[in-house]
Amino acid sequence: MKKRTILDLIIIFVLLILLIFLGKKDYNVDKTKDNKRFDKEYSMVNKENVFKYTDEEEVLNILKTNGIIFMAFKENEWSNYYAKLLNEAAKTTGIKKIYYYNFLPDRNKKSVDYKKITESLKNYLKKNDLGEINLNAPCLIVVKDGNIYAYDDETSEVLGNETPKSYWTDEKMNQKLEQFKIIFTSFLGGTTDGGEE
Repeated sequence: MKKRTILDLIIIFVLLILLIFLGKKDYNVDKTKDNKRFDKEYSMVNKENVFKYTDEEEVLNILKTNGIIFMAFKENEWSNYYAKLLNEAAKTTGIKKIYYYNFLPDRNKKSVDYKKITESLKNYLKKNDLGEINLNAPCLIVVKDGNIYAYDDETSEVLGNETPKSYWTDEKMNQKLEQFKIIFTSFLGGTTDGGEE
């Protein structure tokens, strides 16, 4: 009888340890680091990039504090060029992190937080034919002390048959790169977090 009780206690103890271990494991987390994941989605940016994936809730928090947000989605070819230029400017100026928000799923389902984001940015967004305001890709938003310090969506609504490859001449890319460097340098000079976590 005693042997059975000791064996039962050992089995219960082992099961408890397994439950504790398995209960703490996060099965839904993508183990790929953000910069490697971003490299896979954006071909013009390598693994040595500064992009950190974020969601709509964190974007709302950043819009109240400080941060640099790149709003885009990988299916948008124009976003690839912006990502390249943003990463180069960040690395040159010492920006450690640019938040990346893929807004397409939230825009498609018109989530509550997505609507809050567009409401926060309504002075910068254009209305569509139905009078609705939406985010368009690519878009850069720099927030300083809860205020929009810089907003850039130069190529989010290029019309006609213009392609990113034909639009982004060497001269235009150099001009945009310099513009981003000026914005980032100024941002770093006026924040306490320096773009770090």
